[in-house]
Amino acid sequence: MIPLPTREIAPGAVHAPSWLTLDEQRHLVRACREWAAGPVPIRHTVLPRGGVMSVQTVCVGWHWHQYWTLTRV
Repeated sequence: MIPLPTREIAPGAVHAPSWLTLDEQRHLVRACREWAAGPVPIRHTVLPRGGVMSVQTVCVGWHWHQYWTLTRV
């Protein structure tokens, strides 16, 4: 499917060198940064036992709050 030499980094994760040009990579990075700028910013997720993820994540749907409680109005 990909006409370039590829290398499987992990099951399902494939590195395809030169798949995107440098300008295409820059455009993709700019687009992701713009998308992650709001309304909920990109962040390091804090795990239930207090650890912090080394990667940053951004919400792509409902804004899930780990300690959300529902109250009746």
